[in-house]
Amino acid sequence: MVMVQISDSQAITAADRARFEFVLSHIVEAGAPGALIPRRPDVILFPGDYVDDDSVLDQWTSTRDTIQAMITENGFPLIGTPGNHDQEVGGIARYEEYIADSGVWDFGSEWFTGQNGPSGFTGWKGLRFIGYNGSNGAWNVTSPSDLADVEARAAAASANFENIILVGHHRHNERGMTPMVNVLENSSCIGYMRGHLDQPAIEAGLSGITNPNVHDLNSNSVIDVGALLYYEIFPDRIESYVLSLAFGPTELPEPQTIWLQHPMVPVVPVAPLASFSASEVAGAAPLNVEFTDTSTGPATEWLWDFGDGAQSTYKNPDHTYVLPGVYTVTLTASNGSGSDVVVRTNLIDVSGSVPESTFVATADAMVKSSSANRNYGTDPELRVREGEVEYRSFLRFDVDGIGSRPITGAFLRLQVTDSSVDGGSVTLVEDDWEESSVTYATAPAAIGGVLDAVGSVAVGTFVEFDVSAGVLGEGVVSFGLANGSSDSALFSSREGSVPPELIVTLGAPMAPTVAFSANAVTGTSPMSVNFTDESTGGAVVWNWSFGDGGTSVAQNPMHTYMAPGTYSVTLTAISEGGTGSLTRTDLITVAPPIVPTAAFSSAPPRGRAPLEVTFTDESEGNPTAWLWDFGDGATSTSRNPVHVYTQPGSHTVTLTVSTTAGLDVLVKPGAVFVQPEIPTATFEPVADARVRSNSPNNNYGFSDYLQVRGGGTEYRSYLQFDVTGIGANPVSSAVLRLFVTDGTPVGGTVYSVGSGWTEGGITYANAPATIGGPIGSIGDITGGLWVEIDVTAAITGEGLHSFALLEGSTNSALYSSREGYQAPQLVLTLDTVTTATTISVADGQVKSSNPTTNYGDLDTLRIRGGSPSYASYLRFDVAGVGGSFVDTATLRLFSEDGSRSGGEVYFAASPWDEQGLTSGNAPSLVGAAVAAADQAISGGWTEYDLTGAVLGDGTLWLAVVSSSTDSAIFSSREGGNPPELVLALR
Repeated sequence: MVMVQISDSQAITAADRARFEFVLSHIVEAGAPGALIPRRPDVILFPGDYVDDDSVLDQWTSTRDTIQAMITENGFPLIGTPGNHDQEVGGIARYEEYIADSGVWDFGSEWFTGQNGPSGFTGWKGLRFIGYNGSNGAWNVTSPSDLADVEARAAAASANFENIILVGHHRHNERGMTPMVNVLENSSCIGYMRGHLDQPAIEAGLSGITNPNVHDLNSNSVIDVGALLYYEIFPDRIESYVLSLAFGPTELPEPQTIWLQHPMVPVVPVAPLASFSASEVAGAAPLNVEFTDTSTGPATEWLWDFGDGAQSTYKNPDHTYVLPGVYTVTLTASNGSGSDVVVRTNLIDVSGSVPESTFVATADAMVKSSSANRNYGTDPELRVREGEVEYRSFLRFDVDGIGSRPITGAFLRLQVTDSSVDGGSVTLVEDDWEESSVTYATAPAAIGGVLDAVGSVAVGTFVEFDVSAGVLGEGVVSFGLANGSSDSALFSSREGSVPPELIVTLGAPMAPTVAFSANAVTGTSPMSVNFTDESTGGAVVWNWSFGDGGTSVAQNPMHTYMAPGTYSVTLTAISEGGTGSLTRTDLITVAPPIVPTAAFSSAPPRGRAPLEVTFTDESEGNPTAWLWDFGDGATSTSRNPVHVYTQPGSHTVTLTVSTTAGLDVLVKPGAVFVQPEIPTATFEPVADARVRSNSPNNNYGFSDYLQVRGGGTEYRSYLQFDVTGIGANPVSSAVLRLFVTDGTPVGGTVYSVGSGWTEGGITYANAPATIGGPIGSIGDITGGLWVEIDVTAAITGEGLHSFALLEGSTNSALYSSREGYQAPQLVLTLDTVTTATTISVADGQVKSSNPTTNYGDLDTLRIRGGSPSYASYLRFDVAGVGGSFVDTATLRLFSEDGSRSGGEVYFAASPWDEQGLTSGNAPSLVGAAVAAADQAISGGWTEYDLTGAVLGDGTLWLAVVSSSTDSAIFSSREGGNPPELVLALR
């Protein structure tokens, strides 16, 4: 588990806020390459003084928005408690949005939910955080009842063998707080986490406490020195780093180690217990409800059913109910251990829609004639005035969400901030302006005449302009304000205290206007058609009739016509205002089926058993049935099946496709070639242990974890394996596998060591010396995953083999030992392959411009496209395979003169004679190319992979050709490097 602790932000000035953001940015960047904090925190603790005594709304808003942008949106759970500066503002404790005034709270290290929303699951149980409010004279002084609550929670944690950390703003006995002596003396208590400003120190402020295990974890001040505490929590200890970021540290300081009284234990998540809350349970349609998952346990998947046919897989979804009714809501919460369902019957009661909607301006600005190029978009007021210096103002609204209801009226509502004899007039204007850039010189042009005008206006009142003639439906609308008086009228802008509003009155809902389209209207049966609803008017229910008896209630359905004919399609759409319907007569014409033509592809075409192959039907003619024969006794009737081959060898695949008009069969010999599994042997250690430099004579052989760490206190780990039962089979590869229980950027380095040590006797003082240089290094590792190290060089055969894990960073790497729940492994791959090389017994080239000339005695083979073209032919007599399996087959040609293209290899029709072969009588090529080479490099071997094409003993007739005019010339059997066919046999 990893966490950071900050407090005393108290951001008042811009510089303070910048310091606060500077600290938070280090947290957000944690774990990234080069970051000061090497690992991403699981949780952020904030023990008090979130804002300042002089807190005002803008300070709170800025701090809240910073938290939202930098912490919450990056998924960090934030948990904290108030301090003495966190006082109410105007009777409201505004910081409670993130740090609740909850009196007393607690959470365990394995699972927690931040007061800002995000949750975390570390998988390690054994640390209990208990928080309570600091001493705040305004409203939340720690009380005797709080103390009793804290003591009860501490007693429960201690009885459950959990280590305890208290979280409060001040020292336990400071500023009239109820002393926490009884809790701090609890033998399970190991830390007192506080946030009050003090110089960074680990041991301070615990006067009167005799418990030697308790440490004062003082976070110091964000605002003072940009401070935070960074904690790495291991099964047996906590390592605490004090960081004063204002001083520009470039690396972590030496940590303070706090040993836990009770070892932490890994836990597997249990199935969650589903529960949720809703922001609204009753209201008028359309009713938007925010649902919040409150399930206990680490749920990782959510399925919501809102009762109106809609669903969601978000953790905390929003949903809008558009029709009146009573709805039952169901939540299914799941994780890898199971799921739970909660049903809240008749939870949401939606009544009929209200007859009006209110929209707040999305942009507004005034312009001034005497400053024609200046923008006033952020001004808190809108102004209108006629005269030598003219003011005009502009507003924009986005009207949406009115569904099927017609607009019966629209009114622009403004708060008057300065009286005038002329409140002005309103017109429509072009929507080609932006709040941040509009000026008098670029002001939008008016559209049409005046919509409405008002007379005198009084400060503090509201004025309404009737703009019904300008608001006819959904969409963006812009207005312009002006007046005819030199007496200015001023109104609040959207940056002011009361933003402008557009109030739209709505009539009775109207039936939708139905329209739809189809992606295809003609074809052969079976014919699949995608239909798209294009209706307007807020339809919420759709009923389709496809003319062949088929129906659908999807908005955009897909339907398959099986029988030939002409079909009319009808869509009936329903909104809260009624029903609309459209029939498109004889829209779909379906012709009779045709006999299909079978075609398919497979991927991958070869590989080792067990080999999963995906088959894709590429047949033409719209087949309606498929029958696959995979060549190993298995079949399928799926269109695009996936089949797993376990039997090595070449497999013929057959596809039969059919319609009512007939069938077609495609047989592909050797479509899939399966190579045998490579045998492996896996061994667990017969001994493993860690050792520690500052306890050089202690043995840790029976610990359930291995540890690697550098720095002042060094940890090393050792493993011993007994390799038996592999006989004389050579080892082609050896991999050491370790299960990571706690990650770090540096996992350590692996060395060979002698095997003269025992698990129960090894210590730092007597640990074996390394043999030779490092075998491999381990980089960045992540908890809960396996890491693999290639140790092939160290395994020569049967016997004892030992390894050391050394040279970690100051950030420990932890792995499960053989006493842990994922023992280390040594995985050996055994090489049981023998190689057989056959030289060509006949070969020769032919030339298209000399159709009767034989070149069988030449010491070269040539391939070339164009005119004249050259091709070369080879014959191999394969013998000695017997009952062995041909695992791989490789044709090797030595390049005397290179080329950009190495050409392609085909099977050639047989027989032919080396002394009689000419271009005129050359055998034809059989089937598709079986292999190819990108290029041929002079003086080197060009290889062609014929795996799957050579299956056993017999004569192999091959042809090598090229489409490139850049010739490739190879050595023939008469040359110094004759062609070779190399077989790997198992």
